[in-house]
Amino acid sequence: MTITEVKPEFVFSTLQKLQSGDKLLCADYKKCEMTDTYGLVVGEVSRRLQLPECKFFKVTEE
Repeated sequence: MTITEVKPEFVFSTLQKLQSGDKLLCADYKKCEMTDTYGLVVGEVSRRLQLPECKFFKVTEE
């Protein structure tokens, strides 16, 4: 398993390029939770991009 942080400006392009077995997770450090972005609407992802306590990570299963 490989975990890579994704910079905010690359989140949407990373979402478009995900392959099977890949996930894009949003870590909310204020709420102490990780959320899979699969199924989230664009507006929700955009809102989380603007929050300083949220970081995005690409997880690749090997």
